[in-house]
Amino acid sequence: MTQNMVMLSPFHVALLRPQNYEYTWQEHGGLGGHIDYQERLKRVQNRFLADQHFIQYVVEHPAEFPTLPRYIDDFVKLSENFGSQEKLFDACFELFLITGFSRSGGTYLQHECAAMKNFNIREEHIHFCHDYFPKDLFRAAFDYREMLTDLHTLFAAFITFSRCHNRHDFFFRTVLGGLFAPYMQAIAPLAPGMQFHWIHIIRDIHGVYKSLKKYFSAENRSLDDFGEHKNFGSLTWFDTDFGNVMIRWFMCNTTLLPARRGLPFWDVHIDGRQPESRIIDDIRKVVDNYLSLNRNGGHYRLGKPIIFKFGSSTEKQCREEGEKYSIDGNYRPGTFNFRPVPEIDDRYSRVYDALLQELTRLYQAFDLPFDGKLERV
Repeated sequence: MTQNMVMLSPFHVALLRPQNYEYTWQEHGGLGGHIDYQERLKRVQNRFLADQHFIQYVVEHPAEFPTLPRYIDDFVKLSENFGSQEKLFDACFELFLITGFSRSGGTYLQHECAAMKNFNIREEHIHFCHDYFPKDLFRAAFDYREMLTDLHTLFAAFITFSRCHNRHDFFFRTVLGGLFAPYMQAIAPLAPGMQFHWIHIIRDIHGVYKSLKKYFSAENRSLDDFGEHKNFGSLTWFDTDFGNVMIRWFMCNTTLLPARRGLPFWDVHIDGRQPESRIIDDIRKVVDNYLSLNRNGGHYRLGKPIIFKFGSSTEKQCREEGEKYSIDGNYRPGTFNFRPVPEIDDRYSRVYDALLQELTRLYQAFDLPFDGKLERV
């Protein structure tokens, strides 16, 4: 495999040119992520254009970037030996995977995990750590094997970065975290010096919805009106975007669970035109069937997820995790801002309550500590 067969993108900027990348977090509105949609889009475009120019320069002047051939070599080795039991990489690093539905506080957790290791996450290029990679998230949803090239690209970069730049910790925020688990199990023998920590945060759907509306659109418009985000209704049929987001919330929060095809509930179709009792019954039947097929067996040999709740307990949970991971014992969590939110769409309140109950049943079946209680924040 030659250099030309390895696709370079803005994702590789951090690997090839270490520097302060705080400018990439401007498009996210900082750690809080509160920024007008159109302004965020403009900042993304400006940053992406600058990164594209740099990558083009790398392609035209590869000799100036000694990390590049090492990355290509690591990528080729990883691709050709995936699934084998042979130790190939001496890289030693810890990967913190922070998962959870959009607008659930995952960026806060990412910042706190980094702070435990005395690392400023705002100096990391956002493509290298925050939900931008793999690029085609929804293609990946149906079978994690379809995204192997994407995952090889990501993990080869972690391996190369740790060896070339002496990095011992990486922090990656993603919605579809469950897709990473089978991959991590497969490459663990290749890089035995790698450690995997998995933290998942869950938030009440009413707070998620309000925050999504602010982040992706405007208060008086539908999420379906905004380009790629219309896919919130692609797998379900409800007459409000709250109903569609509610089902997507359930699906994303099941990405912690084992599955033969990647995400266990991503292809579940719920018809909101049915009577409420029928919708709830259909969901329960799907969960019953899933548990009958998957309940037994050791599914978390590497990195069993830790469940965080969005709300008043979040800082306390961070302090508890900091006692395990903090480098110097001086770590103290930053303020976690939240406030109560009202009922959004009472038409689907009973369906949401049923979803939360079924999610609790699923988590507990796999010994994931969650009591089903969420604050309306």
